Parts: sequence; structure tokens; C-alpha cells
Amino acid sequence: MPPKKKRYLGPTGARLLKIAHLLFAMMWTGCGIAVLLVLFVSQPENADEHHLRSQALKVIDDFGIVPGALGCMFTGILYGLKTPWGFFRQKWMIVKWIVFMILAVAGLIALNTWINQNALLMHDDRFVAEQSPSFHGNTLLLMVFCPLQLSGLIFMTFISVFKPWKGRKRNWVPPLPEGTPVMSVEDNV
Repeated sequence: MPPKKKRYLGPTGARLLKIAHLLFAMMWTGCGIAVLLVLFVSQPENADEHHLRSQALKVIDDFGIVPGALGCMFTGILYGLKTPWGFFRQKWMIVKWIVFMILAVAGLIALNTWINQNALLMHDDRFVAEQSPSFHGNTLLLMVFCPLQLSGLIFMTFISVFKPWKGRKRNWVPPLPEGTPVMSVEDNV
């Protein structure tokens, strides 16, 4: 029995997958910018305002950043499996996967935890939490590491557009799936 040929998405499917990937990346990056705005522009002066800021950060994280990051991961995996690009054909793709894993793990373990801890502290007793060293420590850590997270997202966007470290010919194009019609120059004459 001959081995099965790998089935790739057609041109329309690949474009739709790219659109989905870009939308999830915009969602993740846009919500990262929103978190920075909430952290640095809002200046809470009392417990109620601290509570509001904590809840705003939690909503942005839960409904924007987490789904955006997960969507990027799933569409990236589909891209690797269902297009000729694969996962490791280009050095820039390997770098992008490494940076993605660092950002995703750091976001899940650290940033998400600090946001959720502050929201929980504020929910339990906002007047005590306002004076809590843990609450202010978490906020300071967010103010330091959220800009780094956003820098990583911008870096991934940069390498996705410019594709540095190409390991192949300059005009290399991934092979088309078998049976895809190709127009030659003579067809246009």
C-alpha cells in the first residue's frame, strides 16, 4: 500500500486560514495595547477605582488576550500541518514559534496570574486590598512585564512581515499541492 500523500489546503483555504491567524494576532496585540493604556493612563485614587481598573484588566485578559493567543496557536498549528510551509522550513518560523512559546507561557504563568490575583483581592475586600503590598506588587510587575510582552508581539509581527534569516533561495515559493492548476506566461499572451 503506497504511503498517503499529505493533503494541503487549497489557495482559498490557505487565505482564509491566514485571515483567521491575522485576526487573532490583531486581537492579542490590540488587547495588549489596551492593557497598557489601562495600566498607565488610569490613575485610581480610591478603592473603587482600583477595583474598576482590576476588573477592566481581567475582562481584557479573559476575553481578548487569552482567546487571541489561543487562536494564534491553533491557526499556527493548522498552518504548519495543512500548508506546504510546515513548521521548520524557515529560520524565521522557528524563531517565531520560540518567541510565541515564551510569550504564551509567560503570559499564562505570570501576567494572567497577577491580573487574576488583583481582581480576586479587590473582589474579596477592596479597601484592604488597596493597602495590600501584594496588590501593589502585582500591579508593579504588570507595569514592567506587559510592555515586554507587547514588544515580543511586535517583534513577531516584524519577523512575519520581513521574514529575516531565510534559509532558501530569495524567490523561493512553497510547492503547490498536487493537481493545482498553474498559469504559464504563454497563457497570458
